[in-house]
Amino acid sequence: MEAGREQGILTGSSSTKELNCGWLKLPKSLKDMLYTMTVRHPTLTNKLYATGFIVMGSKLMMMVVTCPCGYVAKVSRTKDIFFPTNTTMFPEAMKEILSLVWTGRMLMESTISLLSSAPSLSSSQSSLSSPSSSSSLIRRQSRFAEPDSLLQPAFHPSHSSSSVL
Repeated sequence: MEAGREQGILTGSSSTKELNCGWLKLPKSLKDMLYTMTVRHPTLTNKLYATGFIVMGSKLMMMVVTCPCGYVAKVSRTKDIFFPTNTTMFPEAMKEILSLVWTGRMLMESTISLLSSAPSLSSSQSSLSSPSSSSSLIRRQSRFAEPDSLLQPAFHPSHSSSSVL
């Protein structure tokens, strides 16, 4: 996570921090994460998601990288959601923010459950040397009901379409 204030342009959608972190750094990091997961679990390549959030001032955005064909990474991002600026907008804006964060969490949990249930190439080779694997340390919690989603069907793990936003 990177936190800080840039010295250049501080507002607007064309600030250098938003361009560097939101359009260059985060997609590369998510693609690297997805690549690492697919190297360890090549059979799950089409089912894995790498999810990231960008917070720039009062703006929140979620980015998801998938590999629907097996050889091309697809980068999708949500529309910008702004934090409320006054009390009259607070309930509706927080509903959108919480729904977006919940959707990201569900994508992350589905990826974790896939990774923890499937045998990896590296764990099958090293299972002779270490009896306990790291996947047994991952626990999934599902205490809450799923809210209405802001995302189009391509973001959901159960959807097989590879449409681009």
